[in-house]
Amino acid sequence: MAKPEKADRLPLWGHLRDKIDPIRYAEKSEQIRSGIAPDEYRAWREHPCTKALLYSLDADISGILSFWIAGAYSESDSVDGTAQAQAKARGMAQAINDVIELIHDMKPQEEE
Repeated sequence: MAKPEKADRLPLWGHLRDKIDPIRYAEKSEQIRSGIAPDEYRAWREHPCTKALLYSLDADISGILSFWIAGAYSESDSVDGTAQAQAKARGMAQAINDVIELIHDMKPQEEE
């Protein structure tokens, strides 16, 4: 398929362009986060769903580490397979950790 001369000629392209714009999402996130009152943050952190989510994320990281310690990400017959499995596990742990850090970073300025 040929690339259009102007992205605006395809209505879907404009939608996709907006969807893949990280700056747009970061700005919206910051706008929402700046409006969170300290009491709203505390109530959210104490909510059972939030606590369950955080414990689930911690459990996922612990599981990845336990499997790694047990050698589950090592393949005796393939160095490449081991490298790929360990890279995948590291990527999963890093993604989960990023979510946990984002949750903790939502704390309003007055709370810090």
